[in-house]
Amino acid sequence: MAVLLANPKAWSMAIAASATYAELVPNATLLALMLGAVFSVVATLATLFWCAGGVLLGNTLRSSRQWKTVNLVLAGLTALSIIPLWL
Repeated sequence: MAVLLANPKAWSMAIAASATYAELVPNATLLALMLGAVFSVVATLATLFWCAGGVLLGNTLRSSRQWKTVNLVLAGLTALSIIPLWL
């Protein structure tokens, strides 16, 4: 739980969403409930999507060489995704 509370991306998203939609609801409690519900639904759908993709990938890969290749490609893509942060 402590790791979730220390996630700066989650805090940024929550603050941005709160600031963006604060004027659309009459009070802060309703805003918190609405944002919590929307974030929960989206997080659940995203997790289900990634889990289904993982199962599909896991059922497709047969040899250790295929697993190693996929792991190297995914690791490379993860490393490359950092480059835009430096630009």
